[in-house]
Amino acid sequence: MTWEICVIDDSIPVTGKIDIDDTECFNASILKLLIDKNTWDEQPVKDLIEKLCTSEIWDISAFKHPNFYMTSLRNKHYKPDIIIFDWEYPIQTDVSKDLLKILQSSFSLV
Repeated sequence: MTWEICVIDDSIPVTGKIDIDDTECFNASILKLLIDKNTWDEQPVKDLIEKLCTSEIWDISAFKHPNFYMTSLRNKHYKPDIIIFDWEYPIQTDVSKDLLKILQSSFSLV
């Protein structure tokens, strides 16, 4: 059995040797490319995602921003079992409001 886990974190590097559309959902294949090719500013986030990508019990996806996750939730009815949520964003946003929206729209562990 696998569990769907989603990481929402702005430190995922979408520019560098490869560039990725930062508004889309990143699946395990894209995340592996980003791990191998791009420079990560937050090593703990990179390590976590790398471990999740290589695990047989986790099906990982990721987003750069809570709004991108919410768009995917509305459009694709994506509902992971577990969400890892970054609390700090450099772009002006009401993170507590974003988290509340996520909690109200899913049965995921956050």
